[in-house]
Amino acid sequence: MSEEKRLEPFVGSFQHLLDDKERLCLPADYIDALNERNRSDPRKVVYLMKGNGGDFRHVSIYDKAGFDLLRAKQPVDFSNVFDQRLDAQHRFTLPERLKSTLCLDKSIILGAAPNGSHVRIWRPMEYIEWNWTREQARTPPENPELSVLDRIDELVNANKPYVANSTPPDIPFVRGAVHDFSEKRRVVIPASQRQIIKDRNPSHADRVYVGGGQEFGVNYVTIHDVVGFDRARTRAPGLFNCAEYTRRDLDENRVVVPDDLAKQAQLNGEVAVIASPDSDYLQVWNARLRKLWDERVTRA
Repeated sequence: MSEEKRLEPFVGSFQHLLDDKERLCLPADYIDALNERNRSDPRKVVYLMKGNGGDFRHVSIYDKAGFDLLRAKQPVDFSNVFDQRLDAQHRFTLPERLKSTLCLDKSIILGAAPNGSHVRIWRPMEYIEWNWTREQARTPPENPELSVLDRIDELVNANKPYVANSTPPDIPFVRGAVHDFSEKRRVVIPASQRQIIKDRNPSHADRVYVGGGQEFGVNYVTIHDVVGFDRARTRAPGLFNCAEYTRRDLDENRVVVPDDLAKQAQLNGEVAVIASPDSDYLQVWNARLRKLWDERVTRA
């Protein structure tokens, strides 16, 4: 995907409330992406649709750039489209017709579409059910009685850790490093890896996307640069979900990890920052767990 034609994807999910006037305020992360995607059109207009893709459980929010791409790819029923202009506080009114058909209350979930092309409005329970269904489809069965070490053994025995991508990146990530995870939840990217990010992304050298990874119940944090993130979301569109990622700007060579991801991956004390098996992104592990993992791989 060329940088000239690239559209910044929407990422992340947020629990939100409609205000007393039935207005919805878009989170800052979405506004940043919207502004970057629509530099040639300063109007802050969004297009609301229900039932896009045949799923009537949510309302889709498209910016102008995304709506133009949608129209180029498929017919659009304009009787089902509502255009709304954002005010100075990035709010818009949710039409009563859409609100009533979804049975929306004050509490909603805003979530990026899996491919990052637009944002969706969900009832909280509908979103939880949809997300759970996706997780079940892509996650191997887990035996809750197994310890983390047993799960590592199971994964090693299944020969899964080092399956390389069939189309390796032009500039791969290599090696790794161990450092102390600070109280500020910041991961330090090794100098060699930082230079690779700059080489791979001349126009977006300070941008990364932080998410979570899991293999048989063993959690780690993932850090994608722009090139790796775009490859991942186009390579496996049925498995990838932009709502599970957070966009971050690097502070020199440091990146803040969201608290929920750090907790899931047991990041405390020393952490290991290593290249992924396909060399297209970085993984951040609890260093002790990663050492045990590597020892078992060596013995296998």
